[in-house]
Amino acid sequence: MSWQEFVDSMLITQGCSGGALFGQDGTVWAQTGMEQFFDAYGAEYTQDDGTTATSAAYTDAQRMASYVATGNKLPEGIRINHKKYMPLRTLTDDGAANFTVYARCPKGGACISKTATGIVVGIFDETTGGNAGACNAAVEGLRTYLFSNNL
Repeated sequence: MSWQEFVDSMLITQGCSGGALFGQDGTVWAQTGMEQFFDAYGAEYTQDDGTTATSAAYTDAQRMASYVATGNKLPEGIRINHKKYMPLRTLTDDGAANFTVYARCPKGGACISKTATGIVVGIFDETTGGNAGACNAAVEGLRTYLFSNNL
C-alpha cells in the first residue's frame, strides 16, 4: 500500500476532512486536503510583551516536526493549513515514543500523532459533519498500525 493509500483509506474515509503523513524532518509522504500544510510562510504571533512578530518562513509540517521532536510549543502555535490550532491535551509515554496532541480551532480540530519514523495529522471540520471522536480514532488507528510495523 502506498503512503497516499494509507492517508485516503485510514484517515479520509474514517472521519477526517484532511490528512497528512510526513517524516519527522517535515518532508511530505502523502496528503489529502492539506495542500497549504507544505507551503513555507512566516506566521505572525504575539510576543510576551504584547508586540507582534513574524516567525521565519517554514512550512506547517516543519513547525509540527519541531514541536513533536522537542515537545516545546512554538511561539506561533500549532498551525495546520495556515490556520492556528489551540492544543487541548498532549499525551506522552515512554519518553517521547508516544506523542499525541489533540487541538481545536473554531468549528474544527486536529489530532497529531508521532510514529516511529513519521507524523500523522488528521483534521476535522464540524461544518461538514466532522467530529473529534472520528478524527482521533482514525489518526490513532493509523499510528498504531504504523508503530506495529516499526514505521
